[in-house]
Amino acid sequence: MALTDSRLAWVNGSNITIPVYGGLTSSSVHIGGTTVNTNQTGSIAPNSFYTVVPHGTNCTYREIRFRNSSGNLATGFIETSPGMTLGDYAWVQYQSHYHIYNSNGTGLVPSATEVINGTTYRIFTISGSTLQFLNSAGAIMGTLPIGAKLATTSSTVGVSNPHYMYFRYRTLNGAWVDMVSNGDPWGFVDMRIGDGVTPSARRIR
Repeated sequence: MALTDSRLAWVNGSNITIPVYGGLTSSSVHIGGTTVNTNQTGSIAPNSFYTVVPHGTNCTYREIRFRNSSGNLATGFIETSPGMTLGDYAWVQYQSHYHIYNSNGTGLVPSATEVINGTTYRIFTISGSTLQFLNSAGAIMGTLPIGAKLATTSSTVGVSNPHYMYFRYRTLNGAWVDMVSNGDPWGFVDMRIGDGVTPSARRIR
């Protein structure tokens, strides 16, 4: 699956460590365009995740949210086609949507599925810490406990909070309930990117 300029959480499914840069500069290849600068602030290791923030231009870079070299949630930029007007880096073709995989603690496995109210969802479990969740307007709705399960059909992340991922249902006392009980029933959960992005460090696994 090729990386796109879409508001999604992605996993680096390639065996290449992707460099992440701290800013942008004028492109010498694309007249009037921009590319990443030379200030590398981190990287995305194989099987690690990050989120893309659409920038709405024809430039080849992608704006992302990722875990930087200091271990913090940060904004960065990755270059998908440096020095070319056509084609991509080989790793671009091996980026996958986050919700396709669960973590088994050390690696990634195809995500579990369950039918809820007639629709098949991908199922995840909260691990390591409680997680804050928001409604569709970005208001804080509360925290979710370790062990709670989440159900989704996509890897969509928030507009204002692109380090939070969409979920339709959560478990409460062992039963599936709407993420948000009033208003829009779906919500967004903090991915805690600063805590770690490898399979063993995922908070939503």
